[in-house]
Amino acid sequence: MMYLRSVSCRVFVYIYDLIILVNAVFIGLDEENPLISNAEWVFLALYLLEILLKLYTWEPRAFFSKNQFWNWFDTVIIIAALIATIANWALKSSAVYTSRQILDIVFILRVFRLIRVVDSIKRFRAIINTLIKIWPTILTFGQLILVVYYIFAMVGMELFKNKVHFYAPDSTDPDKEYCGNSLLKGTTFAKNNYCKNNFNDVASSFILLLELTVVNQWHVLASGFTAVTHVSARIFFVLFHIVVVIIIINIFVAFVLEAFFVEYTVDKSDLQTSLEKKIEELELNFSLDEPGPNLVEAIETNDDDLGPSQTPKEKPSLMFKIASRRYKTVDGLLQRMFEADLSLDDIDEDDENPTFSNPVFGSV
Repeated sequence: MMYLRSVSCRVFVYIYDLIILVNAVFIGLDEENPLISNAEWVFLALYLLEILLKLYTWEPRAFFSKNQFWNWFDTVIIIAALIATIANWALKSSAVYTSRQILDIVFILRVFRLIRVVDSIKRFRAIINTLIKIWPTILTFGQLILVVYYIFAMVGMELFKNKVHFYAPDSTDPDKEYCGNSLLKGTTFAKNNYCKNNFNDVASSFILLLELTVVNQWHVLASGFTAVTHVSARIFFVLFHIVVVIIIINIFVAFVLEAFFVEYTVDKSDLQTSLEKKIEELELNFSLDEPGPNLVEAIETNDDDLGPSQTPKEKPSLMFKIASRRYKTVDGLLQRMFEADLSLDDIDEDDENPTFSNPVFGSV
């Protein structure tokens, strides 16, 4: 029992965090040094030992559950690093084949291990967990951006198609200096050779809109297309900036920030129903977020493990599952966001002593 519990304690986590930091120092040292290269096998053995201990403690099904992202991450990275290191060692012993590409993969996988330290820092862990949990929202946001881009790309092609031409670098055409349009002579657009930024096709339009999104020389691009058309063409670029940069991007950034604050303070909320409080007071609740005992722990924990003055505590035959305080959907996230604006004073006093009347059905 002492052995099994030691894997779950914070000391075990701190020890492996220290091992990762020491490994980070070795990563920056000379790989050609035999001591450094052999140390890689020591670190791999320690990481594999950690995974095996956790698998033995929590069982594979609990260890690889869908909400255990870091367990999946550790296992994939360590196994991939082990395979790449073995392949690199085998190829190094061969005199006819260079193993530089495999070695580069090993270096990348070694650096990826440092990401594990993020999980030990609460603020960093909150950021990663937020990004993992809102990825469906990120996909929805990407679809919205794609639709808006496509609309502006089609409008831009109607307004500015073939107004600007791009010439190959080895072209000797004299029109190359002003992008094939004499109206661009002497403009900053032509001097900076922005001829490739045009609305002549869908791909070029999307690239140009992306540059406008990150406000890369926004005024130069707008001035160039204004010069070849009309001063009112600036309306197109101003409208795109307002819709995409000011509205959509800022709303998404605000959503991500609010989601981060909710994730960081999710365990500090004061809002809880009276029923949940009562169940917890009676110790009739259980949570699925915490891994249950595995088969080994269940076998080893018997009445003989108790002292002479201790008796096994009988568990109630009826237990209640309290829903996790963490959100799993966008709706749950929004609910958590607005819960922070509520206080216990906002709850009706009748909620403290809820009564439920029998339903009355009307006769036909």
